[in-house]
Amino acid sequence: MKWFGTDWGAPVCRDEQHVPTPVGIGCYVCGKPIGAHDRGLVFPFHGEPTDPPELSTHLRCFGRSVGLDLPRPEHVPPRNEHER
Repeated sequence: MKWFGTDWGAPVCRDEQHVPTPVGIGCYVCGKPIGAHDRGLVFPFHGEPTDPPELSTHLRCFGRSVGLDLPRPEHVPPRNEHER
């Protein structure tokens, strides 16, 4: 699994798997474009031949999609609308 944005301290955040932020690509969870300052994950995708080989998602959207929508500590402001 690849990741983009700034390191959030997870084991996935290894330098060799860090990729440029896919600015403008739609998040596969919410559909909104990924912004220059977003953080998230890039997964391999094996669909139809015309489908993209990878899907990108905002970090917070991915967490919500797997039931990890943890409350944000009040002293940590959201970095952007996808981290609210």
